[in-house]
Amino acid sequence: MMMWGKWGIYERHKYDNGLAIPPNRAKWKKNQLLLKKVKDVRKDSRVRLTIITKETVLVEFNGPILQFPFDNPSAKEPIKSWVPIA
Repeated sequence: MMMWGKWGIYERHKYDNGLAIPPNRAKWKKNQLLLKKVKDVRKDSRVRLTIITKETVLVEFNGPILQFPFDNPSAKEPIKSWVPIA
């Protein structure tokens, strides 16, 4: 079903100032899990889609499929119930 990926919700001022921190990157090396931290979501290569509004930024990481409807997706569940990450 290709259901992987992750969404992040950030406050616009943090995103614009480089203070929006993406989720850690996990990588396996010789049977050991290594976590790599990226300090600015704008520099993360996993970003597939960014939706920017006046106050909020929605970021999709590693999403396999993007679909663009004609209606307003921010007015539908679950997107309209999202809140920014602290």
